Amino acid sequence: MNAVVAGKLLNLIFTKYNLFNEPNNSILQVPIATVSNIDWAILQLQNFFLIFLIIFFIISTINILKAIGIWKFIINTLKIPLSYLGMSEKVANIVLIGLTLGISFGGGFLIEESRKNNISKKDILLSLSFLSLCHSIIEDTILILLLGSHISGILFFRFIYTVIIILIMKFLLETKMQKFILSKLTDG
Repeated sequence: MNAVVAGKLLNLIFTKYNLFNEPNNSILQVPIATVSNIDWAILQLQNFFLIFLIIFFIISTINILKAIGIWKFIINTLKIPLSYLGMSEKVANIVLIGLTLGISFGGGFLIEESRKNNISKKDILLSLSFLSLCHSIIEDTILILLLGSHISGILFFRFIYTVIIILIMKFLLETKMQKFILSKLTDG
């Protein structure tokens, strides 16, 4: 639902202001004409190899950042904006993992922490909502840029849209109906 709303808003903005109407330039190889199955398979293998290299580079970079201590600094820095979005510092690592590696990794850590009862229902709801809207922001951005998309839509608009939705959710959770909302969303 949010993807459709965000896509429609972005399309409306780009159409109204006549932005990014030039032909698409993809780094990934896309067949222009009909190709044989073998040629198509070779193109796909080349594309998969490029994608593999990108993901390998991201994971290697994260491991290097962890080894030299910068990952911890990033987590500590992330705690401040997360607090403005209504999330406690307990979910900073989960959100950072989800932002870099995707919702599968971040969601897995979130499930593990929720089973241990280390985080509140509000944190679970807000962090999961944040990750569902803005997961894998590094990997997805790089891969979609390779397809020729513009960074304004796939990174900046996506992030701004996510922050607005999370702030609305935070506002709703700060009303007298917080227990009702959380019980309906997490217990049902």
